[in-house]
Amino acid sequence: MRVDKLNLERVFERTERLEAPLCQRPYVWEQERNWEPLWASIQMVAERRLENKPVHPHFLGTVVLDQLKTGLGKIHVRHIIDGQQRLTTLQLALAASRDLCSRLNEGRYAKAFEKLTINEVPLSDNPDDVFKVWPTNADREDFRAVLKAGSPAAVRKIEHAGSDDEWLIPNAYLYFHDRIGEWLGPAGTAEFRSRLDVLYITMRDDIHLGGHYDVLITMDRGIEFQQPISTFPFGVIIAHAASNRLQHLRPLVPAILAAIASTTPGQIQRVGA
Repeated sequence: MRVDKLNLERVFERTERLEAPLCQRPYVWEQERNWEPLWASIQMVAERRLENKPVHPHFLGTVVLDQLKTGLGKIHVRHIIDGQQRLTTLQLALAASRDLCSRLNEGRYAKAFEKLTINEVPLSDNPDDVFKVWPTNADREDFRAVLKAGSPAAVRKIEHAGSDDEWLIPNAYLYFHDRIGEWLGPAGTAEFRSRLDVLYITMRDDIHLGGHYDVLITMDRGIEFQQPISTFPFGVIIAHAASNRLQHLRPLVPAILAAIASTTPGQIQRVGA
């Protein structure tokens, strides 16, 4: 497996849309299991920068993308094969940072964060081309509304899609807006400006994602029904284990290594089944 680690500027700098196929599951990340660990990682790296300690890139996880053919004059689109939850959450955190900076009259930083969330496509006839990440169909209305809202007050006015809607996308934005605002502290102070500068550098440069695979190893047993794996330029190994904990995965390591050596592009192999 070959992994190229890219910082968020590299991931989001292009004028393109990273789009989740309609067959993928909707947004499911939650505060305790997902948002809190992500913010803890960002905060940890930012604190090290503030303390002038050595900073190493923090690898947040994997992203697998597949380039789609697009017509002349159309925005480039890449399908998200793996990593939709991470990419969507990072866009919500960046949008929250952008809107917080706008509210605090930090226009330069608001513009800098906006460059990581919005495509400049003046000639496009599709208003949704402005979004760098485009989640699966079930979440697009909420995602569009949140990214365009501009403030927590406007986000809180967004209507729920239905009585069983968990409102995860708006709540993720509100969570990161609150945590980032608390961490930055009172606006206008020297400490605030220092923290704001460090926050931007950390989110731009120090949070890394990985992609470009010869072999993708996953525990998602539904991937073969959700994606056209036979067309992929890499193979897929599905690991069957009780959980993703080390004690459950360690016994599978010899079989996974053997499978890596023999897996070809477009092929599925199962380990531990």
